[in-house]
Amino acid sequence: MGLEFKHESHAMHAQAKFYLRGATRIYGNMENTSEFTKRYGGPQPVILLLAISSELFLKFLIAESGKTYSRTHEIKKLFSSLDKKTQNDIKLDFGHMLELFSSHDENLTKITYKNRTLETSNSDFITDYSIIFEKMLNQINSSFPDWRYLFEKNNLEIDILYFSIFVECLNRETDYVCEHKYPDFK
Repeated sequence: MGLEFKHESHAMHAQAKFYLRGATRIYGNMENTSEFTKRYGGPQPVILLLAISSELFLKFLIAESGKTYSRTHEIKKLFSSLDKKTQNDIKLDFGHMLELFSSHDENLTKITYKNRTLETSNSDFITDYSIIFEKMLNQINSSFPDWRYLFEKNNLEIDILYFSIFVECLNRETDYVCEHKYPDFK
């Protein structure tokens, strides 16, 4: 017996959660970077799973607001298609979640790909969350096509912690919509 969904958006929501769950499982093993690299080959699986998850969460929110979402991988374009209240709720949640991590800045992970070499470093920790949010949106905007075929690129940078916080904020927002719009939805 497989999963059964009453609405296409429910399937989208569930699929986004599956990808997020996979990213979370892999990301939890990133603390020891040499072991992580041996096991997974690098951060690309996490980045790709977060990218797919964020796209699906955003498309779910757009569909649930009664709009048609565009067939794009541009996260910034999808985010800007949300109504202003939803955008602000997500930004506010991002700021609150980021505060939780500010005292643990040794765990922040910035991934840079230059001249065919992957490097990790601590994040540029800025206390103005709106600046971090905009910088993060620019970094992740085309994360799926960019990181999917990394060998075709020469210069990429992404902050995996900021990206994962953003996706968790989307997850929480979609859960809120489901709980209020579909009380019988599990």
